[in-house]
Amino acid sequence: MNYTITHRNYVLLFLGVAITLALTGTSFATPVVSLAPSLASPQPVGTVITWTATASDTDQGTLMYSFYVGGQTLALVRDYGYLNTFPWNPPLQEGNYQVQVIVRNNTTGKTGTATQPMVVTAIASSTNPVVISTTANPLVALFSAAPCSTADSMLVAFISPTGVKQLTPMKTCNGLSMNFYVAGMLANTKYSMTGVLVAGALK
Repeated sequence: MNYTITHRNYVLLFLGVAITLALTGTSFATPVVSLAPSLASPQPVGTVITWTATASDTDQGTLMYSFYVGGQTLALVRDYGYLNTFPWNPPLQEGNYQVQVIVRNNTTGKTGTATQPMVVTAIASSTNPVVISTTANPLVALFSAAPCSTADSMLVAFISPTGVKQLTPMKTCNGLSMNFYVAGMLANTKYSMTGVLVAGALK
């Protein structure tokens, strides 16, 4: 008799666990998401990288996407919307970055997250500066120079064939490569560019 009671209790307990799992298993369903870049890591400073999120959900509902970018700390760069792609122009500084997408099902309120690393490398690796003229804007160039002393600052002077001289805003040297977007140039015109070191950091 004791054996029969014990056996029945075991069966009831087993069935109870099975029923509990069956009832609660679907409550953990969330959007499943992956994130992929248009260009593999690493990429040089100034490269535009398009990130594409691919998401699915067994629950019915509209999926919305938000994107975050940063180093150790991530910052929101685009709030929830229908677009699952995000064109990212990395900061003008080499380093290790992360791009994150959060996908939300607007009906259930549940979210799924995917994060991918991206290494951004310096363009200028010697004392000779490098000018990249093929940026996303044909009238904007990217001037890259080697690191300078953290006690100093730098700007870029660019001069037209007629001798008109213009200056970019000044930046404080930080021990990494110095990169400037140079704008305000005329189309089909050759310019000369020079990095100008200024003694003393910006206050």
